[in-house]
Amino acid sequence: MQFRHFLIIACACAVGPASAITGVDVEVSGLQATLAENVRVFLSIAEEEESDEQAPSERRVRRLHSEAPDEIREALRPFGYYAPRIRARLTRTEDGWIAHYRIQPGPPTIVRTIDIEVLGPGDEEPAVRNAVAGIDLRKGVRLEHSAYENAKSAVYDAVYGAGYLDARYKRSQLVVRPEVLQAEVHLKLKTGRQYYFGDVDIEQDVLNPEFVQRFVNFGPGDPFDTNKLLDLQLALTDSGYFDNVELRIDKDEAVNQRVPVAVVTQPTRPRRYSIGAGYGTDTGPRLSLGIEFRRINRRGHSFRADVQLSPIKNAFSTQYLIPIKNVATDNIAIAGTLQQEEIGDADTEQLILGVSRNEFWRGFQRRLYFNYQREHFNFGPGTGREENLLYSGITLARKRTDDPLFARKGYSVNLDVHGGDGNLLSSTSFVRTLAEARAVFPLTQRSRLLLHSEAGAVLVDDFVALPPSQRFFTGGDRTVRGYDYQDIGPLSDLGANVGGRYLLAGGVEADYLLFGDFGGAVFFDVGDAFNGTPDPQKTVGVGLRYRSPVGMIRLDFAHPLDDPNDSFRFHLSIGPDL
Repeated sequence: MQFRHFLIIACACAVGPASAITGVDVEVSGLQATLAENVRVFLSIAEEEESDEQAPSERRVRRLHSEAPDEIREALRPFGYYAPRIRARLTRTEDGWIAHYRIQPGPPTIVRTIDIEVLGPGDEEPAVRNAVAGIDLRKGVRLEHSAYENAKSAVYDAVYGAGYLDARYKRSQLVVRPEVLQAEVHLKLKTGRQYYFGDVDIEQDVLNPEFVQRFVNFGPGDPFDTNKLLDLQLALTDSGYFDNVELRIDKDEAVNQRVPVAVVTQPTRPRRYSIGAGYGTDTGPRLSLGIEFRRINRRGHSFRADVQLSPIKNAFSTQYLIPIKNVATDNIAIAGTLQQEEIGDADTEQLILGVSRNEFWRGFQRRLYFNYQREHFNFGPGTGREENLLYSGITLARKRTDDPLFARKGYSVNLDVHGGDGNLLSSTSFVRTLAEARAVFPLTQRSRLLLHSEAGAVLVDDFVALPPSQRFFTGGDRTVRGYDYQDIGPLSDLGANVGGRYLLAGGVEADYLLFGDFGGAVFFDVGDAFNGTPDPQKTVGVGLRYRSPVGMIRLDFAHPLDDPNDSFRFHLSIGPDL
């Protein structure tokens, strides 16, 4: 009996260590991060690290290890390294296996010959010449297969995009001579004849055909251009009239090189309802409700109404849009707004009625407008006033960014000028100007520099008769952090913030993504709203950042430098930087 117990225990001990083997740890050293990452992608043995299945057998591990050198060579070739030195070592441990590969990439393969030729009438096209001149291939530099493939695609896309739909490569060859570490690039593309646009048929039944045809920015006989087709598709999709837009082009149906274009659309629902909720330290909790009538009639008119609710602003607004001229971007808007808003230390009630012309002009979004505004306001008990303004103005806006939600490089500018005459239904004569600018610059792969600035001035005959909505205040999440929303401005004899004639504000910020989408920031803000000489309020702070699907989430802690007794104030804001 004792012998049986001993035998069972001995067998258990013998089996225990073998069953504890968990898998393979793969180590790659000697390479920069990009190369090492690609090597791991090619290594079959690396797949055993993440496998949830039973630990691999010794036979399988040794077979995969023996295949690793060839896989490493294959992984390095796209980067121009054809003669690497590889030291492979496989070690068995109590927990499994360690496969270590120490790699020296060796001397790079150099591009010695680049022969790119476009044959046919398409070689004179500006887009084709620009594509050839802009390829990322140079003699005397390390070969990268991706640069060759990109060059091949860029030249073909430029030729095809210019209407040469029969284009094909007579020769597309990357010749590598590993024995001398040299490479040759040969690309010879025959353009064939050029094609032109034929008739454009847009299939839809919700709008007048002549109205929909105004979205088309080319005519029959114009050279075929894929960029113009893409512009047409985007314009129809962004119009709000159509839920799906599909272009169908078949050059085999061309007559005299004229290619007919068929556009198949699916209309959107005639009404769209929206609801939104959020929070920011400037506004507190906020709620928005909206309804949009996308097609009031077959001429493309639309109407929307919105309600906004928050502790500092409640508003009801309506807008009727009439497309004009370039219907993809231009319209006449007839609008009305009724709102209650806290501005500085003022409680205001505003009625605004207006008409505007909105259009794309020389790279700017231009708005020409004419408004009537009635505003009742007070800065405390017994200070109530009601003033009327009738004014016209212009707004110019432009934004350029590499990413609308998380810009690494870009800018936005906004300029507004408007004014009214005291003899024409206005309580006082005035001219008001406000310029705003923001910019983002990359510092490193994971860090950015952000700048923002504001400058404004109002020239007015009677400042007391000018409503708070036309005066200047600053402070808050997007201007001078460390102060409440619109908390900076000249004070009255009673200590109320009544706003100023002038505004100067700006700031600089650097942020860095530390772990994935999480990061931090440091910043400096300065600004003042004033009547005479500015007294800039300066703040410094640090912040937390999270790159979310709706834009950057910012939690900032700012401290005013001009008042050491003030504690930190935190700011929470969400949305794009530009």
